[in-house]
Amino acid sequence: MKRLASILLASFALGTFGLAAGEAKCPVSGKDVDPECTLNVNGKPVAFCCEKCRGKFEQILHVKDEGPGACPLSGKPADKATRMLVSTVKAVHFCCNKCARKYAAKHPGTAIKDDGPGKCVISGEPAEADVFVIDRGRKVYFCCNKCRKKYIQAHNVVMVDEGPGKCPVSGEDAEDGPVLYEVQTQAVYFCCEKCAAKYVKEKITAKL
Repeated sequence: MKRLASILLASFALGTFGLAAGEAKCPVSGKDVDPECTLNVNGKPVAFCCEKCRGKFEQILHVKDEGPGACPLSGKPADKATRMLVSTVKAVHFCCNKCARKYAAKHPGTAIKDDGPGKCVISGEPAEADVFVIDRGRKVYFCCNKCRKKYIQAHNVVMVDEGPGKCPVSGEDAEDGPVLYEVQTQAVYFCCEKCAAKYVKEKITAKL
């Protein structure tokens, strides 16, 4: 898993999720991709070398998939060919470390890989500890907010933080308590490509 996480980070940093065979690399194996073997993640295609690696990638994201039902925009029957993985990183605030540990034990999406700041994946300069995003279960650090913004725009990373509020375990105030970042990924289906594009614009791009 450590090797896989390292490959993923390198793929994100170098922008190797393109579809041109012989140029892009599979984010799981590091091999050349098959342009026909892809996943739509937050409206952007991620290409893989094989079906096995595509399946492993979905496991990393802890994908919840209830199958095609009704299109979330039109309400019409959805087409499974429009399947999109909508991945969001949610900040979850707790009143104490004990509650945070209890929550993490039941929510695999909170298993965030963190190797520390190191180098900014955009500029190569020393990264700051408080300038980061969480992408596919890993903390990615930057030297400045400008580089962070570039990365977010390139990878459609959606992070949501509604503030402390109440601890989800104890119900107590979570002000100044520990924070966990949970990767939540849901398969969403649409009735048509037009609705899919509209969803990306209104629900994903608007939050970047």
